[in-house]
Amino acid sequence: MYAIGAKINGVLCGGCTVEQIRKARAVELNASWCYDWGQKLGDLMEERFGIPYARTDQPYDLKATEEWVMGVAVPLGLERQARQDCEGIIPQFHRCEQCRADVVYLP
Repeated sequence: MYAIGAKINGVLCGGCTVEQIRKARAVELNASWCYDWGQKLGDLMEERFGIPYARTDQPYDLKATEEWVMGVAVPLGLERQARQDCEGIIPQFHRCEQCRADVVYLP
């Protein structure tokens, strides 16, 4: 997300600080890796504070990963940079798929 210009305030249940929780009401968008886990909190924050929630599926393959990135980038106005990044990365994944790689992990 940093590559497209997004700033991450914190990751709830992922080691965030109390200060990051306090700032949660001031974010521009909530997103979750997992729609099931993040839906209730995302819906609640949207209802109470008017913060949009990116409703995307889990990014388990190339298409889903691109959809997840775009689901965050578009509401933040970062679509152009995200498309450029996805266009540069996806061909690299396709080359790995041709080698029959079972798992591709990017830190």
